[in-house]
Amino acid sequence: MQPKFSVVMPVYNVEKYLRNSIQSILNQTISDYELILVDDGSPDNCPKICDEYAAQYPQVRVVHQKNVGLSSARNAGFAIAKGEFVYFPDSDDIIHPDTLDYFKRVIETVPNVKYIISDFQDVTEEEAFKAAGYDHGIEIYSRSQIQVLFLKRQIRILAPGSLLNINWYKDNNLTFENNPYGEDQLFIWKALLHVDEVVHIKKPLYNYLHRPGSIMTASGVQKIIKADEASGMTISLSKNMLGAILQLV
Repeated sequence: MQPKFSVVMPVYNVEKYLRNSIQSILNQTISDYELILVDDGSPDNCPKICDEYAAQYPQVRVVHQKNVGLSSARNAGFAIAKGEFVYFPDSDDIIHPDTLDYFKRVIETVPNVKYIISDFQDVTEEEAFKAAGYDHGIEIYSRSQIQVLFLKRQIRILAPGSLLNINWYKDNNLTFENNPYGEDQLFIWKALLHVDEVVHIKKPLYNYLHRPGSIMTASGVQKIIKADEASGMTISLSKNMLGAILQLV
C-alpha cells in the first residue's frame, strides 16, 4: 500500500547523531510512512548503520551513492519515494513523536494543502530531544502573504522542516540544486512561487541541532537573488514587488 509520508533523510558523516535521528522517525505515533536513508558516500560508519536499520525495519530503505552533496542526496531519495507527501529531515536533527500525526491531522483539516511548515527550535547536543513548549494551532497563509513573510524574515522556513505534496512537487518540476548561495533557501523560494497557500503549524515539531560543522541557513532577499543568478533561474517577482520588499528587509 502507498504510505502517506515518505521521509527522505540524506546521510553524510553524522555517525555520532544518526541513530538518534533515525530513532526519532521510528518513534512516530503513526506507522503510515516509509523512511528512505540516502548514504551520500559517507566515510564513517553511517552506511553500516543505515543497512542495520533497513535489515531490522521493513519501512526503512537505503540508497548508497558516491558523495555528490546534500541536494543530490535529497533528489535521489525523492526519486524513489512512494508516499503522498515528502519530508526531508536532516540526519543530525530530531523530530517529535507526534510530527507525522500532526501533519496528517492538518491534511484532513485542509484537504487541498500542498505545503505545510512547522515551527522548530534550535537545540544543543545536550537538549536534542527537548520537548515542545507550546502549541498555538495552525495558520493558513496565501501565496503573497508567505512570500512577504519569508523575504522579510518574519518567518523562518527550513527545507528539512517542510512537508510537500509529491504530485504537486513533480507537477512544478521542483528539485534541489547544488548552489553556493543557499540551496535550501532557493528551493523554498521556488516552492513558494507555485503554492496557492501554506499551512503553518505553530508548534516546534523539529529540533534543529547546532553543532560544530553544521550548516544554518538564513532567509534573505540578497541570498535568494544570488542563488537565482548562480542557477540561471528567473525569479517570478515583478520589479515593483521586489523593490518594495527590498525596502522592507
